[in-house]
Amino acid sequence: MGAAFGAILLLSASACGGNGAGPSQTEDPVPDLDRGTALAWQARPTVVQTLRLLNPGLRVGDTLKLESTLKNVGNMPVSIEHVVCELDLEGDLKTYSPLILCFAYSVRSTLAPGQEVSSRLERVINSEAGRYTIRVRHLLDPDVWVPAELTVHPR
Repeated sequence: MGAAFGAILLLSASACGGNGAGPSQTEDPVPDLDRGTALAWQARPTVVQTLRLLNPGLRVGDTLKLESTLKNVGNMPVSIEHVVCELDLEGDLKTYSPLILCFAYSVRSTLAPGQEVSSRLERVINSEAGRYTIRVRHLLDPDVWVPAELTVHPR
């Protein structure tokens, strides 16, 4: 694992089973996305998922922009099923999608060692100012929901 990648590996978790639960955290119970720093989890034994808020300093009415990357950190190819269009989002943050851009939901693919695949989410924030807990899903097999918190500031 390279030093640059190791530097962003802020959180580590054990591999997640297929129960739809998020990976268990070893540090903060719910990671904070407000700084815009990529946070990482061990989603499977050889797959690391990073999640990053692309536009920190969110205000009411802004477009929430998240990016998730799945990377094979092993030395053998790994088969994954993942969301291809827009990441799945759950939680108490109210949002709406400005456009529907894609007709596919998921794809099964093979990642070579060191290869990664990314997906984004862009939704307009329809909630009041406050602190929100969200869950984001990119990896479908196993079903991994990554928990995170973010702050929405008044307009």
